[in-house]
Amino acid sequence: MRRFRRPAWVWILLLSTAFLCAQREPFAGLRRLSDVPIIAPRGNGWEAAGTFNPAVVEHGGKIVMLYRAQDKHGTSRLGYAESTDGIQFSRRDEPVLSPETDYEKDGGVEDPRLVGFGDTYYLTYTGYNKNDAQLCLATSKDLIHWDRKGIILPANQGNWNVKWTKSGAIVPEKLNGKYWMYFLGTSADGKDQTGVASSPDLLHWTEESKTRCCRPVRDTSIRASRSLVLRRLLSRVGVAASFCTTTVRMTSWCIAQERPGSTGRIRAGYWREATNRSLLPRRTGRGSARCPTWFSSKA
Repeated sequence: MRRFRRPAWVWILLLSTAFLCAQREPFAGLRRLSDVPIIAPRGNGWEAAGTFNPAVVEHGGKIVMLYRAQDKHGTSRLGYAESTDGIQFSRRDEPVLSPETDYEKDGGVEDPRLVGFGDTYYLTYTGYNKNDAQLCLATSKDLIHWDRKGIILPANQGNWNVKWTKSGAIVPEKLNGKYWMYFLGTSADGKDQTGVASSPDLLHWTEESKTRCCRPVRDTSIRASRSLVLRRLLSRVGVAASFCTTTVRMTSWCIAQERPGSTGRIRAGYWREATNRSLLPRRTGRGSARCPTWFSSKA
């Protein structure tokens, strides 16, 4: 059986997202603000059994949450709540997205993920009909009225994810002329893995690899953004920020962002690629992996 090697750019894309999150470490020092849930089950109707899996964005000066609600029969719908402080939320009495299509029948709509581009919000969600869970898409201008775009990654048809697809998280910016999305797929052994897909228009999505891009492993990562030596090196050649990670199963990578007006190069003794703006693989004991050409530009 032919084995596919995981493309280097998959690691680069994954770590670029980690870099964006690592810049300010927004989730450091979390503390509980309330001893009671901010959204809890209520009544005997569509949100009687459970309220969970929220997605939150800022819209019109308010914090808006879409959340999954489940009735006593196990059918899921998406509820809407808004807040001015992120703690006290007011809810709409009716769901904003309910199961209507064959791919949502009986199971419902689950697990919302939200991202905004321009004046349009893109909602990825799981359509579940008690047989298959499939990654779906809808769009909205106001987060209340949703236009279904259908299934974007069908179940049972993937390169490696030969069962269910769900939990799509769209990267909130365009990279190399494409939009990118991480998603959860189920492989032949029944395990959930992470894959990556791309789109030219946010509506039509295609898998980008023959294998999953990562699987759950014990986290032994080290943030090179905390390394003064590396940061000083990058600063000298004209890049303003960096992020590296090293694990027992992964190559070390660096993501570097060009300083405006810079044409600096990183010495070959440290890096193989010379670049103005790119995602750069870090040199390892076995030599340097090459940076994918679509993610680099020669200086």
